[in-house]
Amino acid sequence: MNKKNICIPLCFLATLAVHAQKKPVDHTVYDSWQSISSPYISKSGKFVLFQVAPQEGDSQLFLKTKENKELIQIPRGYNGKLTDTENHLISLIKAPFAVTREAKIKKKKTEDLPKDSLAIYNLTSSSLVKFAQVKSYKVAEQNNNFVSFLFDKQADEKTGSSKNPADTTQNKKNSSDKKKKAVATLALYDLNSGDSVQFSLVDQYEWNKNGTKLVFSKKTDAKDSLSRESGVYLYDIATKNLKKISTGKGEYKNFSFDETGNQLAYLGDLSKEKALVKNYNLYYYTNGIDTAQYLATKNSSGIPKNWAVSGDGNIRFSKNGEKLFFGIAPIPRVKDTTLVDFEHAKVDVWGWQDDYLQPMQLVNLKKIFPKIS
Repeated sequence: MNKKNICIPLCFLATLAVHAQKKPVDHTVYDSWQSISSPYISKSGKFVLFQVAPQEGDSQLFLKTKENKELIQIPRGYNGKLTDTENHLISLIKAPFAVTREAKIKKKKTEDLPKDSLAIYNLTSSSLVKFAQVKSYKVAEQNNNFVSFLFDKQADEKTGSSKNPADTTQNKKNSSDKKKKAVATLALYDLNSGDSVQFSLVDQYEWNKNGTKLVFSKKTDAKDSLSRESGVYLYDIATKNLKKISTGKGEYKNFSFDETGNQLAYLGDLSKEKALVKNYNLYYYTNGIDTAQYLATKNSSGIPKNWAVSGDGNIRFSKNGEKLFFGIAPIPRVKDTTLVDFEHAKVDVWGWQDDYLQPMQLVNLKKIFPKIS
């Protein structure tokens, strides 16, 4: 009896000691919790690509074989893709979390925040190539032997010279008599040969499905000496022929090819930058014509009165390429700029079926949406 009475409290104390060694879970550990995202299995099933990211901090991009053998780990990598041949892994690399956080604390402008880098890893030769100051990249859905990416090229305002995009080393101090400016540049990089071609002042760009054509728009300032270059260009990969299919300074977007890659449609707005209402038109281009043509405007038949081509609508061709779908929307009312703020009427509307009287609604509004009120 005595032995049993002694044994029970000893076991109880041992259990308490084990629990006492466990660290309690509180808000200090939340940021270190990790999650897996963007899982991808290659077409052959040989490779698995996924991203591991903490709640707060730097993520990691992993490429493994189906046997769980790790091939490459890219620190801070995200938005990774494998080419059809599975010979190249392409990924963006974020700037270190601490550096970006410090820049935001200092309230730097968006254009001054640290930019991403682009990593291209060759699985055959185990070689890695990086490009700095990258905004975005795209590869064709099929036959993706090329990668296009948009980056900021540092150029001299006096001389117009610029740095090589493949040179990721950047001087921290520039010459005092030369003011640097960033020029949005589109690079077309051949994954097999390593050759590249560049196009400056690019705003938007898109591939056709089979990777034979690349369309992009150039956007320049009105005071820029190169303002005549504004417009839409089509580049043929096989012939290396560059053709301008739309002319005019404005905004071009939502480029969409048909299945064959021979038909192209997109939206264009040539109104002034400070125009109160944007006037988008639907452009159409196909092989055999010199320049893109208007396919639909606000005055086209079939579009209701006071409606126009929507700048937010998607554009897509039917599977057989015989139909083109696009969006329309009511033309928004123009705000009366002749009235100053104190001349605009401010009315609080109350209904007799409301749950609260108007004064109480205003009090609740301040509690729920302090910034709005």
